Amino acid sequence: MKILDLITWTIVLMSPFTLTSFATHPAPETYNLINSTNLAKPGCNTRCGDLIVPYPFGIGINSNCSIGEGFDIYCNTSFNPPKAFITENDYPFIKQISDSTMRISNLVASSTFSISSNYTDRPYTFSEVNKFTVVGCYDYAWLTSQTKSRQVSTGCMVFCSSPEDALANECSGSGCCQSSIPKDISYYETQLSGLKDVGGVNGSETFVNPGTYAFVGEEDVFKFNGATDLLDVSFVDRIEATVPIVLEWAIGNVSCAEAEAMDGFACQSNSECVSSTRDSGGYRCICKEGYEGNPYLYPGCHDIDECKDMDNKYPCYGTCTNTPGSYTCKCKPGYSGDAKIQNGCRLKPFQLRLLALGLGVGLLAIIIGLSGLYFTAKKWKLVKMREKFFEQNGGVLLENKLQTKGGVGVGSVKIFRAQELEEATDNYAEDRILGRGELLTDEKPLSMERSLEDRNLATYFVNAVRENRLFEILDHQVVNEATNEQLKVACDLVYRCLNQVGTNRPSMKEVTMELETLRRFGKHPWICKENYDEASSLTTQSEEHDLYNVHLDAISDSFEECSTNSSGMNEIMLHIQTLR
Repeated sequence: MKILDLITWTIVLMSPFTLTSFATHPAPETYNLINSTNLAKPGCNTRCGDLIVPYPFGIGINSNCSIGEGFDIYCNTSFNPPKAFITENDYPFIKQISDSTMRISNLVASSTFSISSNYTDRPYTFSEVNKFTVVGCYDYAWLTSQTKSRQVSTGCMVFCSSPEDALANECSGSGCCQSSIPKDISYYETQLSGLKDVGGVNGSETFVNPGTYAFVGEEDVFKFNGATDLLDVSFVDRIEATVPIVLEWAIGNVSCAEAEAMDGFACQSNSECVSSTRDSGGYRCICKEGYEGNPYLYPGCHDIDECKDMDNKYPCYGTCTNTPGSYTCKCKPGYSGDAKIQNGCRLKPFQLRLLALGLGVGLLAIIIGLSGLYFTAKKWKLVKMREKFFEQNGGVLLENKLQTKGGVGVGSVKIFRAQELEEATDNYAEDRILGRGELLTDEKPLSMERSLEDRNLATYFVNAVRENRLFEILDHQVVNEATNEQLKVACDLVYRCLNQVGTNRPSMKEVTMELETLRRFGKHPWICKENYDEASSLTTQSEEHDLYNVHLDAISDSFEECSTNSSGMNEIMLHIQTLR
């Protein structure tokens, strides 16, 4: 008998009267209406409890807040918070409204309670995202309905020897089964029945069915929990609260082409009409791409300023410009590529060369600047060092003396290059050194024991010559060892070298020639003054010639012919005084 019952119900459920498989590819849902700033007609409420009600729906029966009678929403304020219903006598309440669907709470049938749901006179049909689901053991349930052209039905059977045999997360017949609902139905009825005389697995036990339930609900929301659902006494309440029924809605029962030719076309400006795929027809309105708002309410959809949301929905990594219904995004000047892609802009070749040139010029400028700073610092350091040495070696005192002696300043001082000094002194040979004033006077170059005016040895020597007291400052050893002529020549040369006016001082060539003459005096002490004067004049005449091209033989010969008579120290002093 058990096998006969199974075969009978299998044939019934798979007869031509029954539709058991429906392919469905629902379009993604959008929620632009409830997110628009223009939700309802002026003076109409937009919320019922937690539910947002956008136009073309309207809160209040016959309130003129909706686009038509079928879109009126009844808000029952006796609940806390208030709940919205399609009609005043409807049991399921509205949970959510999208741009194309409405979700309502569920109704669950049981072996003792059959249910029916009917929206034939309203703009709703049951969506294909719903599934007809049966939960129980050794029972079957079926759903019947009718489209515009035929009657349809679907159903399935569940089997299990015990609740523990039911597999969680599976609805393939063991404690749970599912079947697709017919397309484009606006009402349905459900019935359940048990398979009689069903024994245990081994035929010796009698199985007690904990209960069987059937409902239409959103497939992706319901998850079968196996024995937990079979034994859950609050299963019905949980399903009605958590698994919604999805309804599709549309305006009227004609296509877009037909509706556009009729009065009362619902789609406002900057919107598009989309025909429903239902057999019952109808259409919906959506904003054009680049626009947003409520396409059913005047003045329609408004332009989206994509440049205000460049980081998220409308990326732009360049210069963004809003345009009606769109926007442009261009790379910044000097760059090319796709600015809508991060790092999509690249420097143009010419700009890249300019950048490289600019970097090169900048680097060169930095190097030149640093070099200038380095040499400036070095020059400043050298100036400071010279000032330090100038002060340490009595330069300030000499400068003050020069300024008090006829206003002669530093500009009167002649500066010789090192090369000139090397040539004039034969690389600083010992026999060419003249500037050691202390060798003539046995005095220090700078002595604090002398008077303030005579502290400098040069000033001290010049003053002694002018005051006719040269013998007082000359070293006695020098006086005893040198001839009168040698003393005269040496003192005369020193006195002229100390002249404060640079142009009156002898040149290095003159100094060299006179030093050579002095050396001749040392070899031939009988050289007369006349020959000395002649040698001096020859030296002066040869000043413009190269120092080492002057021939000294004639001078030497003239000194050799001179008598050994000398004019003595009186003649020396007389000559020095005439220089003054």
